[in-house]
Amino acid sequence: VELQSVPMPDSAVKPALAKGEVVVVSGGGRGVTAQTALALAQACQPTLVLLGRSPNPESEPAWLSSLTDTTAIKRAIHANLNGKSTLKDVEAQFRRWMGNREVTANMRAMEQGGAKVLYRSVDIRDAAAVGSLFTELRAEHGPIRGLIHGAGVLADRKIEDKTNEQFEQVYSTKVAGLQALLQGTQKDDLKIMALFSSFTGRYGRPGQVDYAAANEVLNKLAQFESQRRPNCRVVSVNWGP
Repeated sequence: VELQSVPMPDSAVKPALAKGEVVVVSGGGRGVTAQTALALAQACQPTLVLLGRSPNPESEPAWLSSLTDTTAIKRAIHANLNGKSTLKDVEAQFRRWMGNREVTANMRAMEQGGAKVLYRSVDIRDAAAVGSLFTELRAEHGPIRGLIHGAGVLADRKIEDKTNEQFEQVYSTKVAGLQALLQGTQKDDLKIMALFSSFTGRYGRPGQVDYAAANEVLNKLAQFESQRRPNCRVVSVNWGP
């Protein structure tokens, strides 16, 4: 089968969302998913609900907020831990605070773009937790009209070196996560659905057998959902490296 380039239909480039309508975005606090959410904020001014594994963003302490240099930040973290921390402890705290800073900055940018932005910490693989959260969102903010699934993790290893736990983590975040999101929105009249897949799903890549399998499942589920939801614009974006 050869891939073909086709023009995008005019209907695909017209904003489908009304201002304030709720869009759920998994993995939306950081990375390329956050950049996509920012573009959506600027185009449609929706209510964006960002779902992530990290705790809810928090204000930085005074000893950290003015620092930008990596070395200075790590020294401050070490001092704040009373000088009794290991390099591993400092690195873990550094990643935590820098992730918090990135999420906070992205949310601020989305709000400046015109969106209302909420962050909810949840394991999207937990269907019960997702369903409960969606019930709460509908009660407080109205029906869910959009779904963007960008959550994912990597654990690149050759097949003979990959553990079952590593495969499960990579595969389940993509697939079980999407299944929980779809189950939670099965009765919602969605207008848009975007799944963040990868070129790896079609072409493969060394060390990514789990990632390839998971992303190809996303492609096939997108095909299924596009048939099941004829009034919803469904895309599976196969990102490159």
